[in-house]
Amino acid sequence: LCAPPTSANDAAYPDTPLDLKCTTSPCTQHSPSYFSTRHLTAVTAQALDGTTWRAVDRWDLAHAFLDPDLSTTADDQEQALVLTSVARTGLYSPSAGYTTTGITVPSTYFAYERLANRVDYSYALGVLPMTLPRVDKVRTELDGVSDITYGQSDPCTPGSWPTLSTNSTNCYPHYSAPEGAPAGFGWYNKWLVSTITDNDEASGSPARLHTYTYTGGGAWHRDE
Repeated sequence: LCAPPTSANDAAYPDTPLDLKCTTSPCTQHSPSYFSTRHLTAVTAQALDGTTWRAVDRWDLAHAFLDPDLSTTADDQEQALVLTSVARTGLYSPSAGYTTTGITVPSTYFAYERLANRVDYSYALGVLPMTLPRVDKVRTELDGVSDITYGQSDPCTPGSWPTLSTNSTNCYPHYSAPEGAPAGFGWYNKWLVSTITDNDEASGSPARLHTYTYTGGGAWHRDE
């Protein structure tokens, strides 16, 4: 459990912009920022027993700070808080009734890969690719494994950007002012799920492949 965030322990909050937190009065941070220093640790489902609400199921959530992928050349990677597992505990059975300990089934686990959010990144100009994690593997409580791949049916070509009013590609413009880089519009990727392969590692059944095809292009909203 981390102590409340301060400038002295900011290393414990690597993905939280504590420099944007107001610590003095009057506040000297005049731009809006949205972040939380908390994460969800458990969800409990209850049922009405007569006039009393009783817990029947609980899901415990585990998190970790995902380290950068050092096998890539991207140097903008920072630790990112991700969900690593979910454990379900049954708190009611017909024989034992309601309990506080219950029976916990094996956890569901998640693994991640990093993909570049920025299309028009340029190290020479100080514009970094913003590599962020996406779930690429799920191991279920019954020992099934789902492998997820991502792709783009209509990617952007750097330097040959689509017309804003008719853009139907898998990228979109967004105005930002990244730290250490000039402010302005940049182009960002929309990553789509390409395939999901379900593997039954408990019984050895054949893998089941799901392939996703996207037609019609994107329909991006923009201000006139």
